[in-house]
Amino acid sequence: ASEALNINKGDFSFVDFDRLFGRGSDRDMSFIDYMATRIDERSDIQESTKKAQRKCLTMLDNFGKIRYFQDLTKANIMDFDNYLRKQGLKQTTIWDYHKINKIYINDAIAREIISSSPYVGFKISKGKGEEGRWLDEEELDAIRNVVLPTDSLRQVRDLFVFQCLTGLAYADLMKVDYTQTETHKGVTFVSSKRQKTD
Repeated sequence: ASEALNINKGDFSFVDFDRLFGRGSDRDMSFIDYMATRIDERSDIQESTKKAQRKCLTMLDNFGKIRYFQDLTKANIMDFDNYLRKQGLKQTTIWDYHKINKIYINDAIAREIISSSPYVGFKISKGKGEEGRWLDEEELDAIRNVVLPTDSLRQVRDLFVFQCLTGLAYADLMKVDYTQTETHKGVTFVSSKRQKTD
């Protein structure tokens, strides 16, 4: 028996054993572990996206009925949907959690870990986001003119006002390079790609 495990007469390794005999593969992971691993491994998404996907993973873990691949049934997906609703989440957030689950279920299908999706035939509405609340000119002026006690607070205020006037997201504002401005018809502007959508 020791001769059979002695790979190429070299040193024995449990990693080699697992590789040869199919243990330690994705198939042996729980769905929760698989999803966590795949989120960490991905280089095609921003860290902010990974953070949102980890929130979904935590919610799925707290739900408790979907841990292993065999738990991925339509009945459990429906129960997960009900669980999310009982948490008082908005429809758009519930839709996002289902969308994230589908990403990793489809990933597992592509890797031939499972053969079908429990979401087949399960429809969920995306919902509508709430209309945004914006500052009127009087409120913005009040923020602009408030007397603040420290330089750091004044800087934060100025950045916020700049965001209000430009519509830049915080992440995009933080990566603006003011040496890369352009002028067109007497107007100076910064052109860059959004961090979230590239």
